Amino acid sequence: MTKKFVVVCMSRNEARVWNSGTEPNSQVLVFHPPHENAEYRKEREMHEGGRFSEHFDKDYFESIVGALTGADQILFVGHGKGKANWMLLLIQYLEGKHPALASKVVDSVEADIENLTDGQVLALAREWKELNKFNN
Repeated sequence: MTKKFVVVCMSRNEARVWNSGTEPNSQVLVFHPPHENAEYRKEREMHEGGRFSEHFDKDYFESIVGALTGADQILFVGHGKGKANWMLLLIQYLEGKHPALASKVVDSVEADIENLTDGQVLALAREWKELNKFNN
């Protein structure tokens, strides 16, 4: 039976999720936090540089969680820098709120995600699968 391998490329401003494979031109789902909401932006700015505020990020994270449903393995790709490591924050959120999904995280890979195209993220995921002898 083929296992569902999901790739999540996560940053503060955007999450790209491939839940239909890692082949070139696989469909990507894109999620953004609710920046257009002035109240959200004001509250977020008050918490920037401080501790993680689950209340203000819940909607963003939950929208991503919906795309992870049914995954057998989840590979995260993120910049992995500083307190605002959104890849790590989402993994921690999953551990607290969705432990069944968190248990499906196979790895997190640090990369220069701001400069990677969708095709390059998928190539990185395929390379990771090859190096780790991962087969669907």
